[in-house]
Amino acid sequence: FWVWIFHKIINKQSFSSLGLKLSGYKNDFIAGLLLGFGLTGLGFGVLYVFNFLSVEQVQFSLNNHLLYVFVFALVALGEEIAIRGFILKNLASSFNKYIALVLSSLAFVYIRGTYSDWNNIDLAMVAGTPSPWAIVPLLNLFLFGILVGLYCIYKNNLWFPIGAHFTWNYFQGPVLGFEVSGNDVDSIFIQSLDGSELITGGEFGFEGSIILTVFMIIGIVYLDRRFSSI
Repeated sequence: FWVWIFHKIINKQSFSSLGLKLSGYKNDFIAGLLLGFGLTGLGFGVLYVFNFLSVEQVQFSLNNHLLYVFVFALVALGEEIAIRGFILKNLASSFNKYIALVLSSLAFVYIRGTYSDWNNIDLAMVAGTPSPWAIVPLLNLFLFGILVGLYCIYKNNLWFPIGAHFTWNYFQGPVLGFEVSGNDVDSIFIQSLDGSELITGGEFGFEGSIILTVFMIIGIVYLDRRFSSI
């Protein structure tokens, strides 16, 4: 609502100009959906194959999943419109596009943190030494912002990040059973993690895994090379 107010009154532009034009971007939306699913599914598979993860139980509730689809669709729309649609777009009009990308990604980390369960990140000192994995969830959220933000600065459209954001949250939590930014949700796969939290992500979910960090960096390099050549 506030983005609509500011964009309409201050920027004097239509709401769709934030990057919500779907015509011509359906394939991009599908690609985003596949990216979010691929990142979570690949991570689940790697942890399972190397015995960092085991499946304890499988269950399904249609009512729960209809609710989760609705909720995570709203989350994806709201965050992408606010961060990549409004903040990144306005910053890019005043700064170098890469500076704008970094600043908007930092804003994403901050906003995501307002409802994430940061208590599941052990930032305490252990024998005088910070927990080695404590920064990884923050880094991965930042890299996700860079990943989907790159698409936006090259194509000025939101449907790719909206798709990626939705399937990332939905498949990570309600389907595969990871915590979503430290928040527990009912899921189809009831899983158990074993091993280093640096690898598994621990109680923060796969967003806290160093494996995801590697995936994100590969994705950023790929997208930058792909879209910079267009």
